[in-house]
Amino acid sequence: GDAVIDMANSLSTGPFDSIPRTARGHFLLHFYGAVLRLVQYIERAKALGGGWPRRPGSRYPFLAHYRAEIDRFLPKELADADAVAWWEEQIAAWQAQAASHLPLANLERTPGVGSQGRAAFMLAGLVEEDSRFGTVLAQLQEPLPGRRLALGLVSQLLAESSQAAEIDPWETCRALFRMGAFEAANPAAPRSEWMLHVPSLVWDAARGSLDRVASGWCVAHTQSEFLPLDQLLLPGEFLERLAQAPSLLQDGKAKALVLRGTPGSERLQTAGATARAMQRQVIEIVPAPHPSVEGSEPHSAEEPRTQALAALCILANALPLFSFDLGPGETVSLPDVPGYGGPVIVLLGQEGGLRGALAEQAMTLALPAPDLTLRQRCWQSALGATPVEGLE
Repeated sequence: GDAVIDMANSLSTGPFDSIPRTARGHFLLHFYGAVLRLVQYIERAKALGGGWPRRPGSRYPFLAHYRAEIDRFLPKELADADAVAWWEEQIAAWQAQAASHLPLANLERTPGVGSQGRAAFMLAGLVEEDSRFGTVLAQLQEPLPGRRLALGLVSQLLAESSQAAEIDPWETCRALFRMGAFEAANPAAPRSEWMLHVPSLVWDAARGSLDRVASGWCVAHTQSEFLPLDQLLLPGEFLERLAQAPSLLQDGKAKALVLRGTPGSERLQTAGATARAMQRQVIEIVPAPHPSVEGSEPHSAEEPRTQALAALCILANALPLFSFDLGPGETVSLPDVPGYGGPVIVLLGQEGGLRGALAEQAMTLALPAPDLTLRQRCWQSALGATPVEGLE
């Protein structure tokens, strides 16, 4: 059909009440909110001297489909100038009753982003859902090349009438660039002409559809993959100490949780259980072939791989997890995750250590080797009801 996202069946009664209060439903509403901004800007283009017809659907029929879907929910007495504000208000009322995690709500709450930054993110992502928006943007931005939204047009699309001069597009988008939600497709061009590219992983996270094996450099783990803390098969004394970690990390009293253990120990399960207790997912960074150990160029192996890590963690409500296999006397500095600012989890072996500011604010726990009783519990848990002689 004309629309990549079909709202015809979802939005049938009342202002958004029938939309499932899920990440996907939230994304859908904001996607159509971005379409509304674009269509209204085009409808104003004649007054701005753009030479467009009053109704853009006459030039691009697919826009008429989107506009018709939106018009079904706008009150008939509502003035065009108030439509965007009304749409945002209805999303806020819908969102207030949502119990599940909403990636775009997390993005909006991030310092420096806000509602304007979230709207800019969705406008830049329109082409990720429907390539025909690229044709529209190319014409709006002539003679600039490219089919993505240019930074300089952001203020025009966010303005609801003549307020464009009051909106600084760089300040609106700065935090999104910093966290890796935006990349410049043409970084050598003047900044106002930067074409805004949303990395595919980031867009997937915004849609609530991040795959488990997200890419070659990271794996996304959901909470359901991990046991609750009190069900981990670890000694009681260790579990008592581990139980303190979620609140220390949540309150910012510890910036990192470092878990030491031998290969094959339950470090990842322990990390995941801690994240689950914080109602967070885990983004596991696949170790680089040559981590930045003492004596090498700091962060040189990780920075390109983790450029979008902050955006992924914010949108997926996840903790980043790094693991390093270090030798005796080696130390490693954690890659910078600009724009994130939350706690991280680090898995280490018995040797080596961390350096840098994060290491000084870390809570370190060493997974103990299981004793005989614990080993029996592990076997019983793995075997279930299968009888095995001599297990006792």
